[in-house]
Amino acid sequence: YASIAVFLGGSLLSWTAFCLALMRWRGQTAGMYVVGIKTVGEDGAALTTKSAFLRWFALHPLLFHPFLLPIWTIFSLLTVSFTLNQIVLVVTVALVLLCIISPVLSLVAIGLDAERRALHDRVSRTVVVHIEQP
Repeated sequence: YASIAVFLGGSLLSWTAFCLALMRWRGQTAGMYVVGIKTVGEDGAALTTKSAFLRWFALHPLLFHPFLLPIWTIFSLLTVSFTLNQIVLVVTVALVLLCIISPVLSLVAIGLDAERRALHDRVSRTVVVHIEQP
């Protein structure tokens, strides 16, 4: 159990650190680079560390993606089996539910917003722009 927890936790922490470093350095993740888009502040300036963190942790669909549902579920089962604590159970089940709710909330926010900005863009005050290719 411990090796599974370390593997899952380490993978998520590594992915988060990698994406946050890319967002801060280039304003884009690897997928954004491939698609040709970039994230900047509302004023057009480069992302600050604070806005990169806010954007990533404010129900960002990559962090709470439905594909991560099995990982969060295994993580919650392992954590609850080790602690047998009701608070830990509530927190881990909330993480699992966020994998279902987060993408839906993002789609609704994009659909209702005139600027087509998702919830994590509003919270972090960022805008996604297209990059001109050479």
